Amino acid sequence: MRTTLDKILLVIWIAVFIMLPINVYAYRQWSSAVAVYVPPPPIEVEVAEPLPAEVATQVALEAADTPCEETALGRESFYCFQEQNGDEYELVEQGSLRNIRIPVNGIEATFGLSNEWQAFFFPPFAEIIEVGRYANVSRYPALNVTSPAMLVAAEEYNCDELHGWFEVRQLIRLPSGLISRVAIDFEQQCLSPERPPLSGYLRYRSSVPVRE
Repeated sequence: MRTTLDKILLVIWIAVFIMLPINVYAYRQWSSAVAVYVPPPPIEVEVAEPLPAEVATQVALEAADTPCEETALGRESFYCFQEQNGDEYELVEQGSLRNIRIPVNGIEATFGLSNEWQAFFFPPFAEIIEVGRYANVSRYPALNVTSPAMLVAAEEYNCDELHGWFEVRQLIRLPSGLISRVAIDFEQQCLSPERPPLSGYLRYRSSVPVRE
């Protein structure tokens, strides 16, 4: 009887020694599968401090390529005209834009420093001026009613004949019909008398940037 019991105990011990490594391996596999997620440490990002206003303005001035780009810095209501001679630009006139109105279908502006400048931008006859580019313009007032018309002139700066283009980049009207915001870019080439191309920008309460 004891011999039989000893044999049974021997079998049990053998089974334990055989299964123990298997159970340890299985436990390790299970424990690795349910490992607790540990998030990585946060990444520290250095945020550059903004430049002082004076320094930022100086950087922008140094980056400006034309006189009108300098005029536009930090301003929402201004006008600027410049002539192009080859790759160089020469400032013709600049200042604050305060008097601008829209007649039935176009845009008129009167302003000036040393000279009394006027600017007229009109679409073809019977059309309402809208945001967009108007090419192949004739001199205002237009004899050709099918083409847009423009004229940027002063007492000592006039054109009897011209061609060019203008682009209304922003135009917001109030319910009353008055202008809330407007941005116009243009280029005017005087043919008589012949002059270098005159390009310019009109902004009234507009943050639309100038561009070349």
